Amino acid sequence: TETRFCNCPRQKAFLQYLRDVSTIYAKIGFSSVWIDDDLRLEHHKPAHSYGRLSGCFCDTCIAAFNVETGGSWERDTLANAVEKDDAICAKWRDFSIDGLALTAKVIAEAFASVSPDTMMALQHSYGPGSEDQISKILKTLHAETGRPVGCRPGAGGGSYYDDDPNSVVLKSI
Repeated sequence: TETRFCNCPRQKAFLQYLRDVSTIYAKIGFSSVWIDDDLRLEHHKPAHSYGRLSGCFCDTCIAAFNVETGGSWERDTLANAVEKDDAICAKWRDFSIDGLALTAKVIAEAFASVSPDTMMALQHSYGPGSEDQISKILKTLHAETGRPVGCRPGAGGGSYYDDDPNSVVLKSI
């Protein structure tokens, strides 16, 4: 299933676009930049939500996965293996999370080089098994900036409760 409103986290043109735009925004000197909760593997309709088949199955990602694993996967054979083989599924998930971390890294690098005092942060979409995604992205942001990072739940549902931080509990239920 193709998710037309998401970008592949390994496409060179997309990463360059992020780098360019982040550099422009970094010149403003924000105190913090929050990466939106759409930086996630799951729940981008019409693709699977919180399933074994989460991730980008484009030609670029499959080719990179083949290089990383020494495999010779094609889209259908990889999808079958991910659904049926726990070891392949775990490798695919780690690979996919690394793609998200690459996206966060590009943004953080741009801000760190232009506005080193800007705190990088992640508004995450918490779902079953997403702890490893959140942790990897936060560690990447910290590694690129050398600074503490911010973290808060997102996942839509109306206001972000910045005016009443205690109400964020409502989004966690």
